[in-house]
Amino acid sequence: MKDGRTLIQRIYDDHFEGLSETQQMAESLLALPFPEPDAAVIRERIEKQLYNAREWCDIINTFFHRLSGMDDVHGRKIYD
Repeated sequence: MKDGRTLIQRIYDDHFEGLSETQQMAESLLALPFPEPDAAVIRERIEKQLYNAREWCDIINTFFHRLSGMDDVHGRKIYD
């Protein structure tokens, strides 16, 4: 890549960044004062979104880790 990273590292970085952005958006959203029952629905949906973001990050990074055998240079958890 032009920035010196490998393609695999770019994939890892992009997916961990996406997870981090989802976590930050969830924190911002949950800090807003929504009335009940809307707040309960929002909490439920954001929890699903966080679960899906984590799962997607793990699945994609694990797939490419198994394919390439390359570890993340930042030492982040990638499942074997």
